[in-house]
Amino acid sequence: MRLKTIYLSLLLLPGLAIVTNQCQNKNQPDCTYAYNPRFTEIQWTAFKFISRAGVNGSFQEKTASATESAPTAGDVFRNMSFTVNTDSVFTNNPNRDQKIKTAFFGTLANGALISGHVKSIDSANQGKAQIELKLNEQTHLVDFAFESSPEGQFKATGSINVGDWQALPAIAALNKVCEEAHTQDGVSKLWPDVNLQITTKLDSTCK
Repeated sequence: MRLKTIYLSLLLLPGLAIVTNQCQNKNQPDCTYAYNPRFTEIQWTAFKFISRAGVNGSFQEKTASATESAPTAGDVFRNMSFTVNTDSVFTNNPNRDQKIKTAFFGTLANGALISGHVKSIDSANQGKAQIELKLNEQTHLVDFAFESSPEGQFKATGSINVGDWQALPAIAALNKVCEEAHTQDGVSKLWPDVNLQITTKLDSTCK
């Protein structure tokens, strides 16, 4: 009798798995997403002092190429190109903003613009992407991790070292004009690595 019960249970397991999977799929919304430039923010965090205190900022002016609506957030951004106007840098400190514009971006080749292209991205609502980033007439790939909610809240994060773009002299120039603000325990320091975060709200249509 016990063997018969076990045998019947084994027979029922595949059917139970199918039913469970179907129920889970029904609970997952069937959505289509589209890019809306109005909600896009490009934020960055640089680091000063030996203790690596964060300095947050953003770029207020940016443009992106049109893309088609898609069933996943990743597909929305596939092959997207964009440009950033570095003169729109904003740190909530006008004096610091001007120093960044002149001492950092002003010493780079074609420093008025940062441009990029989504080289690859997972066809999913969470995954990895590679963005081809052009700065100081140098182009390199940057790894990003991204995630998006069913409602279309999208966030991608990555980090760069501006030395890869031959921008260490610009870092030194900015550190020089900000020496007093960058000095802690007698040492003036501005780190070359910068964290990046891109957020937006995708238009979503769910069934």
